[in-house]
Amino acid sequence: MTHYHYTPFIIPLVVSALFGAAMLFVAWRNRAEPVALWFAATVAALLVWTVGYAFELMAVGLHAKIVWADLEYAATIALPLFWLQVAVIYTRRRGLSRIVWAGLSAAGCALYLGIVVNPYGSFRGHPTVVTHGALSALHPDYGPLWSLGWVPLEYSVLLVAALLLVRTMTHAHSIHVRQSLALVVASILPLAGGTAYALRLSPWPDYNPAMAVLSISGLLMAYALFSCRLFDLAPLARDAVIEHLADGVMVLDVQGRLRDFNPAAALSFPELEKDCIGKPIAELFAARPDIGAVLHEAARGLTETGQRERLSGRSWDVESAASGAPAAGAPAAGAVPAVGSHAAGAGAAKDAEPLVRRPHVLNLRATTVASGAGTVLGLAVVVCDVTERVALLDDALRLATTDGLTGVLARRRFTELAELEVARAAARGAPLTVLLLDLDRLSVVNDTHGHVAGDRLLSAVAVGWQNQLREGDLMGRLGSDEFCVLLPATDSNEARPIAERLRSSTPQCSPWGEGAPWRCTVSIGMVTARHSRLDDRFGELLDAADRGLYVAKEGGRDRVVVASAPGERVPFAGAAIT
Repeated sequence: MTHYHYTPFIIPLVVSALFGAAMLFVAWRNRAEPVALWFAATVAALLVWTVGYAFELMAVGLHAKIVWADLEYAATIALPLFWLQVAVIYTRRRGLSRIVWAGLSAAGCALYLGIVVNPYGSFRGHPTVVTHGALSALHPDYGPLWSLGWVPLEYSVLLVAALLLVRTMTHAHSIHVRQSLALVVASILPLAGGTAYALRLSPWPDYNPAMAVLSISGLLMAYALFSCRLFDLAPLARDAVIEHLADGVMVLDVQGRLRDFNPAAALSFPELEKDCIGKPIAELFAARPDIGAVLHEAARGLTETGQRERLSGRSWDVESAASGAPAAGAPAAGAVPAVGSHAAGAGAAKDAEPLVRRPHVLNLRATTVASGAGTVLGLAVVVCDVTERVALLDDALRLATTDGLTGVLARRRFTELAELEVARAAARGAPLTVLLLDLDRLSVVNDTHGHVAGDRLLSAVAVGWQNQLREGDLMGRLGSDEFCVLLPATDSNEARPIAERLRSSTPQCSPWGEGAPWRCTVSIGMVTARHSRLDDRFGELLDAADRGLYVAKEGGRDRVVVASAPGERVPFAGAAIT
């Protein structure tokens, strides 16, 4: 039966054991973090070592002390391996590779087997029990297996872990510097105590001070745990930031499978549910190929050389076809006049058009996620609803390119498009016709009934004229009551019926119908560039059409007059066709 007696040398060991138990409890509570389990294993090894050494000191008899010492060596071999895993995960976000871990574990197991068997006294030669006052310690008489096996493995692994932490400390932010420094010192102190024991520099040569300084290491680790929040930092960041972000976040692995998402992403994509974790993106978004294709493109080839840089902040804008509601908080920006079937920019009056809702526009921004060592781990995709922003840009563009009263093209935009059409007609050798329209006696309406009535009239005739044009025809407002129509690929014979329809339909465009006190009419000047002269410009054609409009006004209004194109003389130039 083994006997034990009290010695005051176990007091620091008991204190260290209490700190270790507290850290083990905290580490286990945070076991969801990958580093926490390895940290818990490290603390457990420390506890075994500390408690075993306390019982070794209290045990009476050589055999009992050796039994406890053998148990301690199991912990001393496992401890640096576990601590190295903690350091690697903490600094590089991924643990040791399976091959490296298997090699270190096999070396540790072989070494422990040699310690227990102690062949030919290679680890302990002739161990004895020595007494230094109240200290009754084991003098192991170490052999070559200790100096050539245990010491190199123990100290080299702990040194690598310390260097990793030091390297991280020099590149980290301030809070992580304090955290890393605490962990570095906590790991170095037992290392220094063990070195003093190995070199027999302790005042008690057979007492290992490494266990005594573990109480100080425990304080430092507690500081890292509770003050710097070693384990709580990542969950806290996720709960307080990622989970409550207004923007959606999705995390994909290198195989393009969904690994995580936050509630905001689930609001944007109803396909995201708890049971979809681990499924390929292509499968999840099979019903929405536009979004699925973007995510598949983002996830494709993540492991290729240079991909990390290429996908840094890359973004795409896609329409969410499944949602027709306007952006939250922006109903005004989400409702716009419907676009008619006529030419580009050919809208109608605001008071005559139905309202339609914009589909949601989502911006997907992808950034490669990599470890500290540069190993690609996956992809983070931030999903932002930019519907309101796009609507504001569209509205700004619409205001800049369309006339606010009538909805047709504004003068500047119409001129730009007309110049392009003239150049295109010249390059193709195609005809082109320009119509200049002036609403008759608008000033009388403004003076008699007010400008509000005049604006209503302008708006109404613009809608009526639009209905008479073909798809591809351009119409713009040049001034107060002056409009211009450009008919691409249209010669004079084809343009005459169009001009006549515009003239004859104008009286029916009046918003007051037959009860109006005046007859609403329009005068039109028309010019056709039939020979596609390369030196013709839209301004020259507009001047020619203006000459025809002048003749129409002087001739009694409510008529169409054809003018000669620049450099041409035609028999019907200046003649009225109505």
